[in-house]
Amino acid sequence: MNRPASHAIDQLLQQGLAAHQGGDLVTAERIYQQVLAQQPKHGQALYLLGAMYAQHGDPNTAIQLLTKVLKVAPKNVAAQDVMGVALRRDGQLEKAADCHRRASQLNPKAPAPLNNLGVVLQELGDLAGASDAYQRALAIQPDNLLAQSNLATIRARLGDKDGAEACLKRILELTPEQIAPRYNLASLWIGVGRFEEAAEIYRQLLAEHPDEMDALAGLADVLQRQGQKEAAYELLAPMLTPQDGAPVHPRVAATFADLAPKVKQEAKAVTLLSGLLAGNLPDGDAVQLGFSLGRLQDKLGQYDDAFRHYHDANRRVARSMPFAPEVHDQQLQTLLRNFASFDGLQTADNDSEVPLFIVGMPRSGTSLVEQILSAHPHLHGAGELNLISSLAATLPGPYPDGAKRLKRPALSKAANEYIGFLTGQGGDALRVTDKLPHNFFYLGLIALLFPRARVIHCLRDPVDTCLSCYFQMFSGTHDYCYDLAHLGGYYRQYEQIMAHWKAVLPLPILEVQYEQLVADPEPLSREMIEFVGLEWDDACLRPHENKRQVTTASFDQVRQPIYQKSAGRWRHYERHLGPLLKALGQG
Repeated sequence: MNRPASHAIDQLLQQGLAAHQGGDLVTAERIYQQVLAQQPKHGQALYLLGAMYAQHGDPNTAIQLLTKVLKVAPKNVAAQDVMGVALRRDGQLEKAADCHRRASQLNPKAPAPLNNLGVVLQELGDLAGASDAYQRALAIQPDNLLAQSNLATIRARLGDKDGAEACLKRILELTPEQIAPRYNLASLWIGVGRFEEAAEIYRQLLAEHPDEMDALAGLADVLQRQGQKEAAYELLAPMLTPQDGAPVHPRVAATFADLAPKVKQEAKAVTLLSGLLAGNLPDGDAVQLGFSLGRLQDKLGQYDDAFRHYHDANRRVARSMPFAPEVHDQQLQTLLRNFASFDGLQTADNDSEVPLFIVGMPRSGTSLVEQILSAHPHLHGAGELNLISSLAATLPGPYPDGAKRLKRPALSKAANEYIGFLTGQGGDALRVTDKLPHNFFYLGLIALLFPRARVIHCLRDPVDTCLSCYFQMFSGTHDYCYDLAHLGGYYRQYEQIMAHWKAVLPLPILEVQYEQLVADPEPLSREMIEFVGLEWDDACLRPHENKRQVTTASFDQVRQPIYQKSAGRWRHYERHLGPLLKALGQG
């Protein structure tokens, strides 16, 4: 190629890159395609176009383009890393992780591939591996804000609140002018029940930025969590009418919707949210307000309208979080095959009776059970921990494939790590609960790690359970929840898993039926305390007086005396539940 032609190509690519970085993707794509029309194998043009597609929604085309680059230049670090991004967005997580590892090996001093590796490992459930990747990125570049933020998230999920706080405070030191890290720190405080610290952050933000509506809504949310419902309403009230022609801020509206039943303003909230949803809202706001409006209308007995809004919100979430039933079924079959029997499987050298696992489907009463148990003076409720799935990802396997390869030293090390965390949370408590519902999938590993652990399995009417999941805007990944047929199918598979554990698991399992518990709490409460090996304490009959902070979706319900109004709730929605009932085998 002659020099003038090469110079012209270089100029075109610079123009394309400038458009790309400036957000003008249409122009950038046109220029990159123009270069490729002249030179179809131009490596830089292929890479830049592939990177653009990887970052902006066409991972399949990105993979095709980047494959051409890597065929010619397999040691191209940037192409390897961006290929990982494209593969991740295409759902090929294991291959994505391999690409990021390869990019990091090719350039050990580059933090970006390590940060991207952490993101993939996080999605694979390997939180410990993700944490290690982020820390390695920070060892290379201590001021890497993205890695600090990601590490804070991982540490919070692993229960290392002090570590998460340190990361967020480091971000604030590096960027004192930025608001986002302060919101993240406030969210962390809320997540661990330190409401006053969260409130102080929101107050400081409002003092500096009086128009910061997210801070105002956040402060109102904290106040209502603290029981200060009137103060929360007084804070929100001036913002509940359009200001200077601008609509009410969506988060202000959503916070008001949660508060409205407590201050008898349900009708006003319904009118406000209905008006906002009639407009052209981004999906994120429409989802939040749709769930909020559905919740309000359910309380008011407007069941058809409530279902319509819940259905629309779920449909929007499902578009961005598709569920693959065939993949889950493969995981189920692998689990059943690897744990057909516990004969010949090694266990940890650990005789601790401290761990108490509360499992079941989400919305099946796990929070209520933990609240009753944690009222006991010798039992600590640690809430929903993500440690078991993270430990599973670090052991030979992956789980459940590696069951037969697990040896006592590795199991003992993992078990001791988990017990150390529990005792750090619970002090001298004789029992500490982990109430992550989906640990039902990991009961095989739990039995190998903790041969003397106990399991409480929470059960609730299947249709009520599934409907409650469908009506809940979860904060984590619950991709099966956003379609009624998928939800019903997932429930049937959960039943199959639990039936298998009841047949083969070498751990004691106590089943607690939600409807029976709320109808007559004392007999089952006494049975639970006896099951976990503690002496009875009358405080367990007053779980609503328990002062521990609950941060899951049930935080408000467990503050109230035990009630029965949620039993049989699905009958109000029966006409809409055909796909769910059919999937459950009841249609």
